[in-house]
Amino acid sequence: MPIAVAEGAKAAVIMSIIRPEYIWISAESKGGLNKKKCDSIAEYDVTLFPDAGCYELWKSKGVSYGFNTTKEVELLMHKGYIEDGDDITDYYLNWPEFRAALKLKMRPIIQKAQLSMLII
Repeated sequence: MPIAVAEGAKAAVIMSIIRPEYIWISAESKGGLNKKKCDSIAEYDVTLFPDAGCYELWKSKGVSYGFNTTKEVELLMHKGYIEDGDDITDYYLNWPEFRAALKLKMRPIIQKAQLSMLII
């Protein structure tokens, strides 16, 4: 299964629900693609999902490891769907119909978590 890298943990967690075809991990910041992290995933099929406005920075890091870097977030920013600095989840979470669908999808997970908290 391919790996997708988002800048923040919020994006990685939410995108793992929205786009489960990837294993989502977080770089932990805009500058979080350090050598140690990149080396640890270099042998995998990796796609970077930088926040809007950070494409060139992440692309330059990714090229040296053979990672793909998507322009998806940049394109969403240029179309006016999100702003500079936003991440991929901001696009989905700003779409009311999607937020409603996500709540329905998450309801069983939240209920299970609440039940397990009652058991403990």
